[in-house]
Amino acid sequence: LQGNGTLEATVAKQRIDATLTADFPLIGLHHFMTMEDTLDLGAALTLNAATRPDLEALALDGSLSNIRFLTPRQSVTMKDIAFAFGTSPDTTHAQVKSGDFDLSLRGHAGLGRISERVGRFTTLLAQQLDERRLDQEALKHQLPRLSLHVSAGRENPVSRFIAMKGIDIDSVNLNVNADPLVGLNGTSKLFTLRTGGLQLDDISFRIAQDSNGVKMN
Repeated sequence: LQGNGTLEATVAKQRIDATLTADFPLIGLHHFMTMEDTLDLGAALTLNAATRPDLEALALDGSLSNIRFLTPRQSVTMKDIAFAFGTSPDTTHAQVKSGDFDLSLRGHAGLGRISERVGRFTTLLAQQLDERRLDQEALKHQLPRLSLHVSAGRENPVSRFIAMKGIDIDSVNLNVNADPLVGLNGTSKLFTLRTGGLQLDDISFRIAQDSNGVKMN
């Protein structure tokens, strides 16, 4: 990992602000994950943060720019990535945009309460898997209230990255909602996936949960 940056911060009685600017000309991704080829990443980061001294509310926004993936055979530049995150006692949201990639996440609670519910859900799920039984109604009641939307075409860093791995997708659209009273509901559409000599045309499915459990069709 190679990089340099600056951090500026202002501390007041009711608010703390900070700005980080950094440049990472070389990050060896092959040191952090298993892969056949050497893969390096370069990028510049700008990050702005604001919070209260009690840390009950937090806001972040920033961008990754000048993104470059390098392998022994090719160098690929990516579109800039803009992101934002915020949490307060009653709401949490996150958004990531780059080219035709758009991800948005919204939760109806603070980050601490959402994390607590996710922890209880995963603990209960692991316990049920160990016992080789699945009580979907009990799991449903541990879900946080979250909504997730993802849409992407071919002109974004995610699509460019997986294309480097030989997977080509024209577009993806995903909408998922989780609620402890209603359960999981959502839709997903994937248009034309190509990998090697295989091509799959339009793929879509719907997730719905009722008293009989989670159904996909």
